[in-house]
This record gives sequence, C-alpha cells and structure tokens, in this order.
Amino acid sequence: MRTAILLILTACPLHGVAPCESEARALRATPSKPGVRAVLEACASRSNASTARFALAVAAVEGNDFAGALRHLKGLKFAALEDYLAFYAAQAHFGLHDQAATLADLAPLLLASGTSTPLLNRAVLLAASVSEPRAAAALLERFRPQLQQPAADLALAQAYQTSARLDLAAATFARVYFYYPLSAEAATAEPAWRALGMPDNIPENIMARVSKLLPVFPGRAKMDLRGVPGELAQVRLAAADYFARQYPAALNALQAIRPESAEVDAERAYYLYQTARRADQDTLRRSAFARLADHHSHSPWYLEAILAEAYRHLTENEYASYEPLYQACVANFPNDPKAAFCHWKLTWSSYIRRRPNAAELLREHAEIYPDSDKVNSAIYFLGRLTKNSTYYRTVVERFPNTYYSLISADRLKENPAVGLPDGWLSKLRFAAEPSIPAQESQATQMRIERARLLVAAGLDSLAENELRFGARGEKVPIHLAMELASTLQKAGQVDRGVRTIKGMLPGYLSFPATAVSEKFWQLAFPIPYRASLEKFARKAEIDPYVVAGLIRQESEFNATVVSRSNAYGLTQILPSTGRDLSRRVGMATFSPNMLFDPTVNIHLGTYYIRHLLNSLEGNWHEALAAYNGGRTRVIKWRTFASYREPAEFIETIPFDETRGYVQAVLRNAAVYKQLYEGKAAAITYPDPPPVAAPKPAPPKAPAAKLAQRKTSKRASSAR
Repeated sequence: MRTAILLILTACPLHGVAPCESEARALRATPSKPGVRAVLEACASRSNASTARFALAVAAVEGNDFAGALRHLKGLKFAALEDYLAFYAAQAHFGLHDQAATLADLAPLLLASGTSTPLLNRAVLLAASVSEPRAAAALLERFRPQLQQPAADLALAQAYQTSARLDLAAATFARVYFYYPLSAEAATAEPAWRALGMPDNIPENIMARVSKLLPVFPGRAKMDLRGVPGELAQVRLAAADYFARQYPAALNALQAIRPESAEVDAERAYYLYQTARRADQDTLRRSAFARLADHHSHSPWYLEAILAEAYRHLTENEYASYEPLYQACVANFPNDPKAAFCHWKLTWSSYIRRRPNAAELLREHAEIYPDSDKVNSAIYFLGRLTKNSTYYRTVVERFPNTYYSLISADRLKENPAVGLPDGWLSKLRFAAEPSIPAQESQATQMRIERARLLVAAGLDSLAENELRFGARGEKVPIHLAMELASTLQKAGQVDRGVRTIKGMLPGYLSFPATAVSEKFWQLAFPIPYRASLEKFARKAEIDPYVVAGLIRQESEFNATVVSRSNAYGLTQILPSTGRDLSRRVGMATFSPNMLFDPTVNIHLGTYYIRHLLNSLEGNWHEALAAYNGGRTRVIKWRTFASYREPAEFIETIPFDETRGYVQAVLRNAAVYKQLYEGKAAAITYPDPPPVAAPKPAPPKAPAAKLAQRKTSKRASSAR
C-alpha cells in the first residue's frame, strides 16, 4: 500500500497543476480542435507524464482511434491505475474486434472481487459482450449482485437467448419489462419478451409495472391494464384517468366499482376522495373520506387521505377541523414515520393557542419521537414556557447548525446565567451523534490519490466516480466528500460541490462546528460572486450574509439554473418580475437571459429583497417567507395567531417548504457570518464576467406592489 501511494505521489503533485494537466483539459474540452492533441502529445513526450499518455489513450478510444489508443497505452506503467489501463486497453481491442485480447485485458478486473474498482460493472458487461453465450451468462450470474440494474439483467437475458435457454431468457426479459418500466432497457426487453410468448404475464407482475407507470405515464398504464381481469385492475384503470386529470371519467368509474376485497376498496375510496377533491366535488369527497374512516381506519390509503384532508384545513387555519385528523393519524398509525409529523401538528396547535397541555405535548413529542426533526423545536419552546435556560443550552449542544440552535444561542446571550437542572432533560434519548473520522484511512487516501491522478489527466467524471465509489464503503465519508466538492468547486461547478456535501454526508448539519475543519464548512457554504454580492447588499442596505444564505437555498450558486416554475439564476427571479425590477433599478434594456448574468441577478434580487422588507415593516422572517411563498400569503399567515416572537410565526407557516426555507436561510446566514466576516474564503472564485453597462435611466421608487413571485418547489429546502 505504501509503495503504491509513493508511486502516486511521484506521478502527480498534490498541490498545483500536474504536468500536462492544462493540455489534457484542453483536449477534453475541444477534442476536434486542430493541434490540441499534438500539443498534449508533445507535452507527454517532453515531461514523460503518465497521466498525459493516459489522457491521450482515453481520448483516442472515445474518438474511435483504437490503434492510436493502444499505441499510447503500450509500455505505460501506472501501478495506481492498473484497472483503468486494462479497461481502456480492452475497449480499444474491442473496437478492433479482437475478442481474445479484450478478454485478456479484462481478466485482472474479473479475477478480483470487484470491491476495489468502480469499473467492474462496465468491465463485466464488456466481457459478456465478447464471450461465448454460456460463459457470458455465467459471468453475469456471478457478478449480478454487484452490477447495475436493469442493464445487467438485459444483458443476461440476451445471453440466455443466444445460448438457447429460452425459458430463462423469457423470465429475465420479463423481469426487466415489469420491474423497470421507466427504463430504456424495458423498451428493448419488451419485443424480445413478446416474441418468446410473454411468460409471467400475470396480474401480480402487471400491477408492479403499472404502479410505477401510473403517476408518470398514466396512458401507458391504462394500455397495460386493458384486458386484465379483477377488481384491482378496474381501480387502477380509473386511477389512470385520475392521474391523467380526466376527473369526470375517473369519478364515474370509481363510483361504479364495488370491490369485494377490503384492500382494493380502500384504494378505490382513496382515489375517489382525491379525484373528488381535485374536481371540487365536496359532497363526494366527504363521502369517500368517511368510507375510509369507517371501513379502512388502519389502511395506509386512509393515512394518505388524512394527511391530504388535514392539509386543506391547515392552510386555512381551521384547527377545529385539522386537529381531529392529526389525532386520528397518531392513534391509528403510531408506528408509521408520519406519526411524528402528525403529533407535532397537534403539539404546535396547542402551543400557539396557549393551551395548558402544551408543555406536556412538547415533552411527549421529544420522548416518543427522538428521531423527529422537531425535537429541537420542542425543547426550545419548553425553554420559552419554563424560562429555564438549560433547555436553550441543550438545543445549542445537541442540535448544532439548526435554526433553533441559532435562536437558542441568542437567548443564552440575553441570559447567560446557568439554568436550573432538569431531570426530564437528563433522561431524554437523543439521536446518536455522528462518528466523524479525524484522519483519512489508508483506503480513503488511496482513493483520493487515484482521483487526483484522473483529474490530472483531465478525466473529471472518472475521478468523481472513483470518489463516489469509495464513499459507499464508509459510514461518514467526509474526506472523500471534501475532495470531490473541492474538485468540483475549483472547476466552477459550485452547485455540484454543495450537492456533493449534502448527498454524500446527509447528516452534515449535525456536525459540531469545531469537530470538522473550517475548510469543510467553506465547501458546504461557498461564497462565489462575493464582490458583487457585497456591493449590491450594501446598496440595498441588507445583510450580505443573508443574501448569501438565500442564494445557497435558491440555486446553490448555479448562475444558469432554471426552476420548474421558470425562475432564473442565482436568486431565482421570474422573467416577468425581472423585467419589472429592471425598470425600477434603471436598466434601459432587459431580456430574460440577462438573469443568468450573476451581477444582474444579484442586483435585481437584492433590490427585490429590500422591497419586500420595506413592505413588511422590515421583518426578515416575513420577507423571506414572502420571497418563497408570496407576500399575499404572508399577510394571511399573520392572522393565524397572536405571535410573541418570529419563531412562532415561522413554525406556524403551513407550507413545509416555505417554513423550512425561512429557517434554512436564517441558519445559512449565521453560518456565513461565522465563516467569512472579516476573513477571506479558502477557495478563490472568479468574479462574474463583465457585461455591457445598460444605458442610464432614472430609477423608479419601489411601488406598493410588485408582481408576486410564484412559489417554486425545490427539494430539500431545509438543507
């Protein structure tokens, strides 16, 4: 292991640019540009850089110059990346139709267990494609648990078919067709499966396929269901009309079905409830819901209906109607993960209405649902009720990097006195704290160095796969995540760097601030476009760190992103709103594509934030809620209760996305302030490119009303 690492270190420096890396990247970016390949070849010859020769070989394979690839690979000794050299040699021999050489190249990869290389899946499929059919099937069977599906099963079915094992072929084609209906492989498998007599065409398999098709392709699901006997098929046919928004047809069909099976009747009643709700048929909606409550009170379909019906009332603050529904959720489904959500809705309704049982419910929530994301909320509000700072200290210590730890710290600054001991808190079970490895293991170090070699060859996608493959074997792959995030952010893919931290370390926000390096936090909370951000935040007289926190939540600093609701750029501005804002800030011209310019987007976004603040008496929590959910809704939510502090307003917001958004932006702002106030970033980001200055025009004062910003649904709003 040490020898291999030494070879890596001598082949690729750990800091700065490796020999010929710039030339290798130029080849990757413009492989057909005249002279770029020759420049890299000259560099490789001059510096004897193994990474450059490998980069040339990969480019040759991708350009179908298979003889050239073998020429670059000939004599190349690269102990750290032997599996990559072997695989690309196999691809070159495959391109030259040399099956024996292809198998010989792949033999070392296939003899190993496959746990050390991310190339195993591709290597097995390539080997199977040049093997005798029975040998190919045996190879695919052997490695099937480690291979990516459904591509592996499609190859296996084809191997069975070629070797005349038609029963096995038909069953395997059927598995691909029925259980991966949204894949391209299913489309390939279907004609082969039909040609073999359509075995396994039984209702169970059809329903498995239909369940995945229904929400996405209801028309295809309906075609699959035609001619299928049974009452469940009838219900799913009607459900296809529901998903296709053909509500009258769905209502007629669902009302006509009289299932004998209780399970099927529960599903029918659920779709009848949802269809009636969508069609504004209130009497029918209530009737369908009552049937679920009276006859299927422990069915998961009833639980889904409870949540939908309760939400209707929650958004209108009709607590007398939604409280019994959430109570039914808790009572009938105590072991379902959604029970914690329902219990919290009951708890919060009691707290915000100042009922005597609020403290009891807050304690109950923390006791019964220790893994709930509302435990920190419960403890904070217990501190508000008891006026005991021990509760705030517990939130700060146990729930770092959360909105409630932020405001708990503020409470402790107001009253730094040591709180009274609390026996209940001392007995409370908390979720296990993450075990963060302080140092890289040898396996992690080797994985990182292999990735760096691939980066030096300009092969960033292979480097990323290498690091992600290594992360599968670690509980908290912090060093691999940092390496990949750093590589992506240095390449200008800041948003992907942030998502890498979130995806590879889903519990990263629970890391105590001092348990990991400052570099980790700067990777998770980057601040590109800092000069523009600070300039326009000062101009709008708003905190630049709140703006940074908002951008991280809106776009993760992807300047060219377009949301599903057609919002553009860093601060996610609709083109219609952008046009209005551009006039107000004095821009003479505007086009939607200008919102992709970071400078323009930040300018308009900060102006819009200031407008919202002005229209909402300077309340940040309301302005952020309006930015995400719309100002009209914020005005409505103000009437839901008599709030004693901003945290109560935020917790009362009925939209999970908007509530999480406000808390996350304020949390982000605190992290940004801690990381960057008076300090430079560890990573240097380029300022936005210069753009032609717009013609001067007299700025307009903010109007009383701006175009309402449509809510855009973003995943993981609290992360």
